[in-house]
Amino acid sequence: MNAIVEKHIGKEAYEAVLDKLNGNEEYKEVAADYIEDFLIQLDEQSMLEEDAPPADLLEIPLRFIQGYKQSREYGFSKTWSKYYGLRKAFVRNEDYLLADCFDVVSKECLDTAKKDLRLYCEVKRMNMVYII
Repeated sequence: MNAIVEKHIGKEAYEAVLDKLNGNEEYKEVAADYIEDFLIQLDEQSMLEEDAPPADLLEIPLRFIQGYKQSREYGFSKTWSKYYGLRKAFVRNEDYLLADCFDVVSKECLDTAKKDLRLYCEVKRMNMVYII
């Protein structure tokens, strides 16, 4: 935990978030990186309020972590899961999430993007014919 996380979130609240990840090192690492990056971005944009409660500051990171974890547990790639988590933290419309995730992953590897899209359709019980 770095200084910005300790100052604004606090050790106890930070560790409570990581403890919810049941010892999964991948999830812990991704969550820790996101929380740190999120606070740094807020600070750089002068949007980090000194007296903001930790629960308020953790609201968006928790949505990211939940989206990332859910995607990984379904078997999505790390790239898809990370981008899905990022978009899930801010965007509520699933259709936009699907299109954005596919676009990002396809730039890295089209085969992985197609695999993730098929998996998405299975998870959501959607017919791929209507998506393509």
